[in-house]
Amino acid sequence: MGVINDFIRIDGMCKHCLVACGAAEGTLRLPPVGYVEKIWDHVAGDHLVREAGGSCTDLRGGSLDYSGGRELDATVDGVVASNGILHESILRAVRLCKQR
Repeated sequence: MGVINDFIRIDGMCKHCLVACGAAEGTLRLPPVGYVEKIWDHVAGDHLVREAGGSCTDLRGGSLDYSGGRELDATVDGVVASNGILHESILRAVRLCKQR
């Protein structure tokens, strides 16, 4: 992906806020196998990122569906939030890594 800076490990919606304010170009949430994402970990951050012109999707590029109760669909195996410009590149890189 051409990453030139060190990764910063943080949790919670701080990641989304960094993307929304332009301090980060993107972020990944790759939970352990079998973990089902909770909506409160993403819904507000998703909104902030989108309002700032970015994108927030699952690893397949699909929109996150918050209508199913407390958890995202069990098939959501990760979340990508980005400035929008790099979103497809991040998704492609994740797909390549998963194929290996």
